[in-house]
Amino acid sequence: ALRSGENPHLDPYAQFSSRHRNFDIARSKVMFFILQLQRRILKDVVPPEALEATPWDTPDIMAPPQVPPLTSEAEPRSEKDAAHSLRRHAGTTPNTMKLLHAIVGLLLALVRGLPRPIAGHKFWIPFHEALHLSLRQIFAALARAGSSSTASTAGDSRPHFDWMLLSAVRCYWTHCEADVYEMCQVRAIVGNCYATAAEQLRSFVRAPLPASVLSTMAKKKAQQQRALETAEAFFQAMAPHMPRES
Repeated sequence: ALRSGENPHLDPYAQFSSRHRNFDIARSKVMFFILQLQRRILKDVVPPEALEATPWDTPDIMAPPQVPPLTSEAEPRSEKDAAHSLRRHAGTTPNTMKLLHAIVGLLLALVRGLPRPIAGHKFWIPFHEALHLSLRQIFAALARAGSSSTASTAGDSRPHFDWMLLSAVRCYWTHCEADVYEMCQVRAIVGNCYATAAEQLRSFVRAPLPASVLSTMAKKKAQQQRALETAEAFFQAMAPHMPRES
């Protein structure tokens, strides 16, 4: 059907191309706004030191965390008590973190829901990668903000991750596994971020190392494999105790 102002004698293909171009322009404006909003919110959430150490184009954490047992000075709690502490930590979320929750959820929906652009497209291929880099910057900056060195500088020993954000980075990590293009190559560095976030929260709520992890401590494993196994075991142990809407 013709739209108002369209010439009925124009080539139908030209009309289709014009409509498609206008749609792409409108879509790109919305996505630019989302990326700008992401940067503004992240700037309000994490300390400047963590943000400076996490540039947008190279944000990733390249090494997995060490996973030692809790020291005797910090005896582990039961899973139920640790989950209660985790829920209480999530309940103290300031408004800026709620905004971050919203933008992370939106970016995740976009990277999972948008179709992969046609190979060789000069605009949408880079834009698609920009969405991934924005997510990786958020997760890496939050992980760096929760590290012992940055936290001590900023005077805040609480993790910047909460349950919702841990679930989000895990969702993104599994998306990298399911994806069939170049994102498979960044699964390892996204895994480092997920493992770091999980270990920060596990240490903060003093959750015990899961039995499945303790039973394999003597076995020789790569550091990242052990860190990811610990992260997954912690997540699965806490999940039954956490509200679904988180």
